[in-house]
Amino acid sequence: MSSASVIGTAISLVLLTVLAYLMIGIVFTTSETVSAVQSQQVNALEDRLMTSISIVNTSLSRYAGDYSEIYAEVENTGKTTLSNFKDWDVIVKVASPMLQVEPKVCMYNNNSAANRWNCVIIPDLLSPGQLNPGEVMNMSIRIEDIDADPGSTRMLHITTPNGVSASAYVKAP
Repeated sequence: MSSASVIGTAISLVLLTVLAYLMIGIVFTTSETVSAVQSQQVNALEDRLMTSISIVNTSLSRYAGDYSEIYAEVENTGKTTLSNFKDWDVIVKVASPMLQVEPKVCMYNNNSAANRWNCVIIPDLLSPGQLNPGEVMNMSIRIEDIDADPGSTRMLHITTPNGVSASAYVKAP
């Protein structure tokens, strides 16, 4: 009988040791995951703090037909290189006292369809296809004609993927 209790005690000690090892492993894995997420959050916040854009020039061209084109110069005034233009939010609203028109959300695309926008960075010598600090991006935004009054003002609102935004009024010619 004494050998049975010794074997039972040995098995219990082995099971307790395995359980302790598993618990320690889970604690270390959890702490590494939490640490990695916190590090990513700090990096994202730092990236956002160093990002700044400014709309320095705008103009509106009305075409015969059912669309208008807004031209905007967007300068990267921050210290972060910006890219992923398909993830940018570009919204155009009409500032007309007579109309309550829904804002037009424009998608990034290099074709000339309505409610689309594209851009050219000139000169784009450093990191082609990315908006580096100090560079200016020339945006062309084609929207459906959202107001019959050619003298109405539009508001252009641009937001980068990390949440930094800029707005400007675009007056009709």
